Amino acid sequence: MILSLNASIAQTKLSLKLTPGIVSQRITNDPGGNPIKGEAATNLSAAFLLDMPMSVNSFFVTGLGYTSKRMYLTLYDFYDEPEESNRYDLQYIQIPVMFRFYTSEVALDKRLYFLIGSLMEVLIHRKETNPETRIMDMIIPIDFPLYLGMGMEIQVGARTAIQIGVNYQRGLLNVRNVSLYGAPVIKNDIYAMEFAIKF
Repeated sequence: MILSLNASIAQTKLSLKLTPGIVSQRITNDPGGNPIKGEAATNLSAAFLLDMPMSVNSFFVTGLGYTSKRMYLTLYDFYDEPEESNRYDLQYIQIPVMFRFYTSEVALDKRLYFLIGSLMEVLIHRKETNPETRIMDMIIPIDFPLYLGMGMEIQVGARTAIQIGVNYQRGLLNVRNVSLYGAPVIKNDIYAMEFAIKF
């Protein structure tokens, strides 16, 4: 048993990942209220990840990450003319809870991977350009976006590999505190590339 535990620890891999992407909003407006519309913005995330083996080709993935989400929101009147605009810069700490699955080698020192899971996010900083707007009074301090990713891992040394892939992060919670304010419902989505070095 001790030998098995030591082997598992030895196979645990640490990686550093950078994820540039685009963040956009899924907005469900109140049919009887003034509509809110969003604009896409750039996003950047970084994380240290631990891949812990469950079998030869499957790993449990966790770690610690950081992400920024910029939101451009505009409130329109009933004639579809813009009334108020605001930019929100939101920063989160992330704790990934994911599973990574590998294929067999598709070419020499190359194999595909697939990621599925969630990111537990905690809001650590909020900044807005126009605090007087009526667009969003309170922001919920947590989110649990669904994470779907895939890519290729390339072995470049005895213990070192690089990963290149894409991912989709689908926000599951309303950014506005719906328990206090109701509609509209605003959820963030991220479409991103991911680049990692694993050792």
